[in-house]
Amino acid sequence: MKASNIPLALLCGILAVLIVAGIAMERRDFETQDCRGMEIEVNGEYAFVDRHDVGDFVMSRYADPAGMKACEVDLWQIENLLDSHSAVLKSEVWMESDNTVHVSLVQRTPVIRLQKGNEGFYVDSTGCIFPLQKNFSARVPVLDGEIPVKIEAGYKGLAETPEEREWIALVLEMVKVMKDGVWMENISQIRVDGKRNLTLIPRTGNEKIHFGGADDAARKFASLGKYYTHIKPSKEPGYYKSVDVSNKGKIICRK
Repeated sequence: MKASNIPLALLCGILAVLIVAGIAMERRDFETQDCRGMEIEVNGEYAFVDRHDVGDFVMSRYADPAGMKACEVDLWQIENLLDSHSAVLKSEVWMESDNTVHVSLVQRTPVIRLQKGNEGFYVDSTGCIFPLQKNFSARVPVLDGEIPVKIEAGYKGLAETPEEREWIALVLEMVKVMKDGVWMENISQIRVDGKRNLTLIPRTGNEKIHFGGADDAARKFASLGKYYTHIKPSKEPGYYKSVDVSNKGKIICRK
């Protein structure tokens, strides 16, 4: 039994030496070989950036990895750089055995657009605010007027105060109700006044819809549905100029 174990022990020893030698050789290759460049994959519903944009962004703010020593490419720095891009939700950067830097990133998905004078911002489902993008304009509900959120040009992140974040959360919930019904395609614009009351502007018809605050959205849209199915059809086109659904249990129509 003891003699028969010697060849096995020797075989294991030789195998261990080969593995260590292989690792050392791969390490020497990694330290001496050049990076071959980047392979970039961009995911997301909207085309804010494409592969060329991502490549240019990295090269202008970091360097062109192609031609650098593979061991000198700072993958962590590239990933953090891409995560700082206003349209990027999350990126992953890694290098494979072919010495190619692989980049995979997911773009943010806007839910609403806030228009404050000449400055526009998107807000995604997490409440994160980010600037409009020059390459692509997303078709999402637009809120303008007296937006109760302080945002500087180029800002990216959550609203600063709890009150601002709460208002954005209510608006996002309202838009979710709009998506679940027929309202997303029928409402073209949402105006905000100094008291945070909303006025909805439909794509067709002359009515201005006084919605009140963004709260209790499901009930208010249900009341609006009753107006369109039961009240409006009984009158000639353009008869009503405004519809108020802000008060519970009431639909107030004005000529």
